[in-house]
Amino acid sequence: MSPYIIPIFAMLIPIVAISSKAFNDRLRIKHSILKDEIELEKLKQQSFIAETERLRLEIEQVRSSSPLSKDALLEFKPIQPDLNIEPTPISFKETK
Repeated sequence: MSPYIIPIFAMLIPIVAISSKAFNDRLRIKHSILKDEIELEKLKQQSFIAETERLRLEIEQVRSSSPLSKDALLEFKPIQPDLNIEPTPISFKETK
C-alpha cells in the first residue's frame, strides 16, 4: 500500500497548488471588481447630491423670480388628462 501513497501525494501536491492559485486569482479579480463597483457607487452618490443641489437652487431661483406668490405656487395643480374619452377605431384599408 505504501508504494502507491507516495506517487499519489507527489501528484496531488501540484494539483492542489494549481487549483489554489486559480482560486486566489479569481478572488483577486472579484476583489478588484468590487472595488470598482464601490467607486462607481460613490461617484453616483456624488453626482446625485450635486444634481439635487443644482435643482434645489434652480427651484429657489424660480420661486424668487416668479410674479406669483408662494401660496399660488403651492396651490398650482397640473391639468389632468381626460381618461373618459373613447378611443377612435382604426381601420386598415387595402391600398392598390
